[in-house]
Order: sequence, then structure tokens, then C-alpha cells
Amino acid sequence: MKVVVVGGGISGLTVAWFIARLAKKYGKKYHVTILEKHTTPGGVIRTSTWNNLIFEWGPDGFTSRSKIMLELIKELGLDDELIVSDSGDPSLYICYNNRLHPFPTALKWFLKSRLIPLKEKLILPYRIFGRLELPDSDFSAQQLFEKYLGKHLTSVFIKPLLEGLYGDISVVSARTTLPGLISKLNSNMSIFKLFIRYLLRGIIAKSYLSFKSGMQTLPLRITEQLENGQAEVYFNTCVHSIKMTDSGMISLETSSGKLLADKVVIATSPHEALRLVSTCFGHAALNEVRGKLEMRDVYIMNVALEVSELRSILRRFGNGFI
Repeated sequence: MKVVVVGGGISGLTVAWFIARLAKKYGKKYHVTILEKHTTPGGVIRTSTWNNLIFEWGPDGFTSRSKIMLELIKELGLDDELIVSDSGDPSLYICYNNRLHPFPTALKWFLKSRLIPLKEKLILPYRIFGRLELPDSDFSAQQLFEKYLGKHLTSVFIKPLLEGLYGDISVVSARTTLPGLISKLNSNMSIFKLFIRYLLRGIIAKSYLSFKSGMQTLPLRITEQLENGQAEVYFNTCVHSIKMTDSGMISLETSSGKLLADKVVIATSPHEALRLVSTCFGHAALNEVRGKLEMRDVYIMNVALEVSELRSILRRFGNGFI
């Protein structure tokens, strides 16, 4: 079985990794090939160093909620490379009206917080014990939290926490983005308990992880392991089109020539995936969808400061939303 994975980002690499692992486990023969248009693996995950400082040009860490991620890291032998956001500085802050406010992680701190108007505090008991049914249709993450927590709490607390991870929560699907939370809501657990247990457990101090040499450590190690007899990885290789042959094989026209496969996995950006699928099936509707698909610009800014310029040293790392 010949499998071609288009895209050498973290999705494509992990797909190839698990295909190779399962093939070995069940004694199956799979020939896996990864095609990546850039010179290095990782996709949006990219790390650089300057004056012994590490700069991330994509995600700067991940939460420990994913058991699959932690199992993968263990299999890759990267346990010793992990670093944890320092639990000695557990404070989480929200910037509101140009001031930093401690994030209330317990009910008593919610009641004391200046971020919450008196009206919101008075209805907190209802938030704690109240339960609402989810609609059958899909809805945005923002609609979900506004339904349960109200617009103010959603704007002040939820948006800073989630938009640094998922982008504009007014347009992302709640069911797709937060399946674990949706599952718990269906089990009738109170929303306040869920808010504390589910959201904060994945964000505060002990749950945020990275690697000593930066996030690109992960895709580089996966690539190294795959190239050790498990898969072939080709860089600087663009896929121009995908076609079905009369024999039932899939033909890929690449910048390095033609390639045949039994199965193709497309692990690229949505725009690129739609382009490739449209070359295969020729559906005009796909091109129309591709044209309407909105892509948001992300600007990464790295700032280096002298220790002497800081009033106090932050021992945490993580993401934020401005």
C-alpha cells in the first residue's frame, strides 16, 4: 500500500508516524511518502535563536490535556527535553482597560474581582448551579459562552483565554473547537464547575509545556525517526495537481515529477487542500468555496528585554491575546 501525505507540518508528520506505527504493530506493509514544499518540517511551527534567546514564529507551547501528544513525546524520547511553565509563578492576568487584573480561579476571587460588575456577581449563584440545554444546530464558541456566562464574562474572561489559541471565537464552531467541553455540558455538569475544571486546567501554570530548544524540536524529531526506515520525506516539493487514474491509483503531479499512490492524505492549509481536491474532482463549487474561505493574518512579534529593565522577572511562558 503506497500512501502519500501532502504537507510536512505537524498534522502530516503525525499522520505518517501513526500509519507507520500501526503498520508495524499489525504486520502490514505500507510505503509512506511525505511531500513538503518548504525546506524544513513543521509547517507553522518554526523556532529560531538569537543571542542564545529562543524565538517562536508559531505556537510557543501546548497544554498537557492531550494524552496522545504526551504519548507521542514519550515514544520519540523527548521527555527530558520538556519544560513546564514555572508553577512557582501561578498567576494568570487579564489586561482590561489598560490594567493587569489577576484572573479569578476560585469563586471567592470571582466575588472580589473588580472585573465583574455587581449585577454579574448577583447572578453568579445561578451560573454555578444553572443548567441549559444545547441547541441541535451548530453554533460559535462565543455564542456558547454568552448563552451560559453572559456577554460581559465572555468578553472579559473567555475571549482573552481562547482567542490566543483559536482566533476569533465568534466564527469558530463550538462543537469542532471544544468537543470535550460540549461532551461535559451534555452530561449536565454545571457551567461554572466546567469553566474552572475544563478551561483553566488546560491553561494555568502546570499544564503549559514546551521544549528546551523550542517547539520545532518536535517536528524535527518526528522527521528524523520517520527517515530512519519508516517513511520517505521530500522537501522543496510542491504538489500541482491530483488525478484519479483508470487503474484506480492516484496520480500526483509534483515539482519533482509524477508520483502514484493508493491513498493520499492532504494535510495542508484549507485553501491549499481545496485547490488540490478541486484539481482531482473538478467541482466548480469547491473553487467557489475556496474563494469565500476567509483567512486571517497572524503577526508574530518577538521582543527581547534586558533583565535590568524589568521590575520583576516572569517565570512563565505561554500565549496571549491582545
